[in-house]
Amino acid sequence: MMETLTFRQPRLVALALILAIAAGASALTSIGRQEDPTITNLFATVTTVFPGADPEQVEALVTAEIEDTLQEIAEVDVIESVSSIGTSIVTVELNELTPDDRIEQVWAEIRDELSDLAPTLPEEVQEPEFSTDDTGAYAAIMALSARHDDIPVTILGRYAEDLAKRLRALPGTELVELYGVADDEVLVRLDPARSAALGLTASDVSNAIGAADSRGQAGRCAEPRAIS
Repeated sequence: MMETLTFRQPRLVALALILAIAAGASALTSIGRQEDPTITNLFATVTTVFPGADPEQVEALVTAEIEDTLQEIAEVDVIESVSSIGTSIVTVELNELTPDDRIEQVWAEIRDELSDLAPTLPEEVQEPEFSTDDTGAYAAIMALSARHDDIPVTILGRYAEDLAKRLRALPGTELVELYGVADDEVLVRLDPARSAALGLTASDVSNAIGAADSRGQAGRCAEPRAIS
């Protein structure tokens, strides 16, 4: 049939080919091109740390509350969550018909809603962390716990940081984040009798410890000291 049409109507076939080539060339020259294409981000994650809580407590006291809050936003289309030991992760997907100029406003509204929700959560729960930067899926969620209650959480934090370094070195790993890591603290107890005998107050000791801190402001050199 095609061969018959080609022989019988060569001009018609040639005209169709010319129109197709012209349309393709026009589309190629008019299509938008960017070195870094603009990607409309319709995904976000809400990560909340509840230290020491089991998955059932995290689900009931944190995840469910966050999901109820997010459902009040009209543009939210899909809500999925994972409740694990001490951590709640809620993923949000906006409706694909949401206008581009409306998306940032929706993210701002969600942040405001989460800020209002935070004071109503249990005291041990850390403030929900809202992120629109990491749109990929979490392949694994790991929680470190100690076998004995007397092991400091700072020690667990160091093990977690070491594990994170090893995971980042694995091929195919794009992102590794830590949640709930406690900052190191040094507790200083004063002996009131010895302090009084030396004529020192708690403020004197505090100032001495602060002055002994080796960290200084960037760009400022330490004053030279004479060596005898």
